[in-house]
Amino acid sequence: MFTHPSVTAAGFVPGWRLVVLERPGLGLSDEAPPGYTYTQFAADFREFCARMGLRRVAVIGFSAGTPFATAIACTCTSSGGSGRSNPGDAAGAARPGAATAAAAAVGGTDAAAASGCSSAPVDPAAVAVATTDDATAAGMAHGVAGQFTLEAGADEVGPEVVGVALVSAIGPPNTPNKRQGMALLFQFAYWACANFPWLVGAIVRSEAAALRRRPVHAQRESFKPYSGAADVAALKRPEVEAAFLESAMELYSRGQEAAVLRENLMFAAAPWGLDLAACSRGGSGSGSGTPRVAIWQGGQDRGCTVPMAQYLAQQLRGGGAAEKAREGGKGRGSTAAKLAAGAQAAGSSQKQAEDQQGRAPGNEEEAQEAAADEERVQLHVLPDQGHMLYFEVWDRVVAWVDDVMSR
Repeated sequence: MFTHPSVTAAGFVPGWRLVVLERPGLGLSDEAPPGYTYTQFAADFREFCARMGLRRVAVIGFSAGTPFATAIACTCTSSGGSGRSNPGDAAGAARPGAATAAAAAVGGTDAAAASGCSSAPVDPAAVAVATTDDATAAGMAHGVAGQFTLEAGADEVGPEVVGVALVSAIGPPNTPNKRQGMALLFQFAYWACANFPWLVGAIVRSEAAALRRRPVHAQRESFKPYSGAADVAALKRPEVEAAFLESAMELYSRGQEAAVLRENLMFAAAPWGLDLAACSRGGSGSGSGTPRVAIWQGGQDRGCTVPMAQYLAQQLRGGGAAEKAREGGKGRGSTAAKLAAGAQAAGSSQKQAEDQQGRAPGNEEEAQEAAADEERVQLHVLPDQGHMLYFEVWDRVVAWVDDVMSR
C-alpha cells in the first residue's frame, strides 16, 4: 500500500500522526468474514481507534477507499463530548499524555493496480501506518484510502470524527446518470458486477496473472481507460507509477484476488447498506455531532464521474431535502414579494404588508440551513483534472484536514 509521495519524502503535518490502514483481506490484514459490509468496516475502524487510544479523527479516502470513508462519516459521529480537546489546547499540537495522529488509507486504482505498504518518514511525534488498496476488475478498481487525523485517548464509544475528505469519490450504485462521462470498460465492469460476478472474478484473476508476468506493461494497460489529458500526464510521473506498481505487486504477490473481487462487488453490485443522510443528522453512532465532509472530483475522471460526486454530496447533505427547501424558499419568497406589491398597489394597509413580509424570516432560515449544509458538505469539481487529481490536490486536502482538526 502507499500514501502520497510527498509524505514519503517529507512527512505529514508536524504534530499529527499519519496512519494508513490495510482493509480486510489486503496486505497483512486478515480476510474479511463472509458477507462483510461497509457498516462492519466502520465498526472495525471504531474498535481500531479504541485499541490505539485515538480520540479525534479526520479521514481521507481516495477512489475505492471512498465508500469505506463514507461509511465512517455516516456511522461515526463528531461527539462534541469527552472526545474533544480542551479549548485551550491546540488540536494540531502534540500534548503531554495525548498522542496526536493523522491516519491515511490510500491505494491504487484499476484492474491491475493494487496498493502495497510503504513506510513514510514523518515528524518524530508522528507515526505512519499504511492501508492498501486492491486491484479492480477490468481496470475498474479505484484506489483505496482512508486517511485519518487522530488524537489519543479514545473511550468506549469510539472516536470523534471531525472531518472526512473524499478524493475521486465513488457514488452508490443507484446514482442517477453515473455513466455520464464514464469509460466504456468501466460501464461494462459495473454491469458485470451486478449481473455476472463470476465473470468479474475471472477478469480479476486474469489481470493478476498478467501483472505477475509483466508488471509494468500490465499496469499501463490497466490504466488506459483513464484517457483524460490530466490522468495521462499524472500516470507518466515516475513516482506515481512506482507507487501503484509497488502496491499492485504486494497485493497480487500475496494472491489476494478474492479480496479484490469482494470489494468490487461491494461498491458496484448492490446497495451499500448505508444511511447517507445520517451524516447530516450526526450519524448513527453514539455521538451527536456531524462531521464535516469535503469532496474533490475531477471533471475528466472516466471512472468516478462527476454525477457520482454530486449525488453523494446531495445525499450526505440530507438526501436532497436541503436543496428542495432552498428552492422552495426561493419560490415562496418570490410569491410573497408579488403579493406585497399587489397589496401596496391596491392601497392595502401597512398591517397587510407587514404580514406578507413576516414570512421572509422562515424563508431566510431555510436558505441559511441549506447554505450551512453546503458548507458542512463541500463539493469541489476541478474541470481540468481526472481520477489522479489526488496527486494534484494533496496539499489542499492536507490543509483542510489540518483546519478541521484545529477547530
